Amino acid sequence: MKVLKKIRRFLGSMPLAITLLVLLAAACALCSAVPQGQTPSWYREQYGERTGSLILALYVDDAYHSGWFIALSGFLCLSLIMCNLSRIGQLIRRTRQMKDPATILKQEPDVEQTNISEPRPLFAKMRMSDPKSCKTEDGREAIASGRNTAGMWGAWICHLGILLLIIGFALGQMMSEQYTAYGLPGETCPIGDTGYSVTVDDFRIDWRKDGTADQYTADLTMTDAKGNSASGTASVNHPASLFGYDFIQNSTGWGAYLRILRNGEEVQRNAMYVQDFVPLEEKPKLLIRLVSFSPNYDAETGTSHAMNSVRPEHPAYFYEIYYDRELYKSGVQLEGESIELGPYTFIFENPTNYTVLMVKKERFTTLIIIGSLITVLGLILALYLHPETMWAIRNEEGDWTVYGKNPKGGTIYREKFTKLISSGEERG
Repeated sequence: MKVLKKIRRFLGSMPLAITLLVLLAAACALCSAVPQGQTPSWYREQYGERTGSLILALYVDDAYHSGWFIALSGFLCLSLIMCNLSRIGQLIRRTRQMKDPATILKQEPDVEQTNISEPRPLFAKMRMSDPKSCKTEDGREAIASGRNTAGMWGAWICHLGILLLIIGFALGQMMSEQYTAYGLPGETCPIGDTGYSVTVDDFRIDWRKDGTADQYTADLTMTDAKGNSASGTASVNHPASLFGYDFIQNSTGWGAYLRILRNGEEVQRNAMYVQDFVPLEEKPKLLIRLVSFSPNYDAETGTSHAMNSVRPEHPAYFYEIYYDRELYKSGVQLEGESIELGPYTFIFENPTNYTVLMVKKERFTTLIIIGSLITVLGLILALYLHPETMWAIRNEEGDWTVYGKNPKGGTIYREKFTKLISSGEERG
């Protein structure tokens, strides 16, 4: 039993809870700094072989599903639960004592004032509830009252809110869904294996006067497996919410449309993104690749400006053609030109920005909101509702001595008490 008590005392200690909370906050900051869910090769390329391997070994690449994050979150939740459970009995007793006149009389007062003829008006001015009559141990008449008992529960309620926040955040991260969807205007993209798909109805860029991009906006329509649909608009810092999924405008890139003609007659048309391969349907061994795109290309100097935020005034398409996996031809196609290869003509045209969307479904958001509200409530109670008690005892001469106690009130409470009672209105 002694061992169990020591374990409960250790788990319910405030220093342990604070230490675990700091560790969890540091872990979340680290996870936010390291992009999640990338491929192993990506981490090694971005951070170097040694650091990338360390990230993978510690599961920092998928931290919210790692064993150490789950264990740390669970241990913190257990500590907060034990901390709250160990204090609830004490708080209940203290709350009852604040309402028990006999217990109030046994307190050590912070302030007192003698020679009061009638104490009850002072209780009203101190906003005390109706004082209850009682007797001191030596039989003298007394009255006592307490207020702001809810303030004693402020820290406990705040801990409960933090507990709900941590549980909601941890479960939300572990069970959240996240996908990437992208498309040119008019294209439809499946959203993972959810059974949903999203159509990019339109994608536009708002330009500033200096020619740089001001805002990226995608008009979207999401459809479920039964054909039900919902529409919305996603822009930077303004996600669209459809069927419980948030669509976040993440980035953009260049795409174009490829027309393939045979002897002057169109036989194939494809939407392409930079780095895409498209096979010739009539000859699948023949592949054409859009290597890159320059919105403003100077053919004389061979220089280009390939920023996504630049409007395509002098577009150029850098391409490669492969046959049977061997590079056959490469070059640059300018707007209005074409690529000739035997009876086939390849034409890149209509350069268009595509949108890249982060699609997320956060679970336990309601629990996080509830935890936040409870935490705020606890802070308000703890900071603004200071428990106070006030009692008065009749002296043998017939007048009264009034006492007050506010453990958290300090100088402000003592000044208020002294000023009110020293006003002379109720003194004998």
